[in-house]
Amino acid sequence: MRGLGLATSWLLGVLAGLFTLQIPLQAWGYYLYQGLLDPDSDIYPSDVVPFEITEFVSFCLIVAVFLATAVVFLVWLFRVRANAERLGTVKQRRAKGWLIAGWIVPVVNFWFPKQIVTDIWHASHPDNRVSAGGEGAKRPVRGGGLLWAWWLLWWAHLLADRVSRIQEMAYTGPGQGVGSLDPLDVTRLYRDWTVSGMLLSPVSAAAAVLALVVVLRITTWQQQHRAHHDGRIGTVAFAGY
Repeated sequence: MRGLGLATSWLLGVLAGLFTLQIPLQAWGYYLYQGLLDPDSDIYPSDVVPFEITEFVSFCLIVAVFLATAVVFLVWLFRVRANAERLGTVKQRRAKGWLIAGWIVPVVNFWFPKQIVTDIWHASHPDNRVSAGGEGAKRPVRGGGLLWAWWLLWWAHLLADRVSRIQEMAYTGPGQGVGSLDPLDVTRLYRDWTVSGMLLSPVSAAAAVLALVVVLRITTWQQQHRAHHDGRIGTVAFAGY
């Protein structure tokens, strides 16, 4: 369990680092595209090629790490959910199937994953530790600030793609693609994409960092629960230990 939590945190840290590196990368792109638009600049189209290659490689790397992180995070989520159910201190409001479906089913994906993580958070919190007599403290535990910050930043990250699409439509109009633009407008659009990249990359990085913190706290609390129950009659059987 601890190893799985650390692996999830490590991948989230790598993802946050990759998003952070997008800031200087997109700044480089802005400098190049703006230079192409400046008639007095000595920047030529061939100068943009290294940036475009680097951006493509960076994109592929981010996608690969993101997919790996998603898989490991879901495995971790199932483990800590199983432990939360065994603790029995807080009712888990959603069936296990929603641990995956909740992220992809339209409409409910706005709140089901956050609700699932919140229930696990509350069940794992030290203030809800089950006593030797089998009764949990069941005091209201609040971690709303951190959880809400993570969730809102996650959705801001998801909406970043919409920003790029809106920028594209501002140049092409509805139903048209970049191929319909003249080279000058294509350059302007690419320049604008680098600006949004610089502004939105910190949001994606922050979302990954807060997810990392949430994973570490829940993992640590469940480790503490395990230690608390070691040697007692009726020890809780934690998943993954």
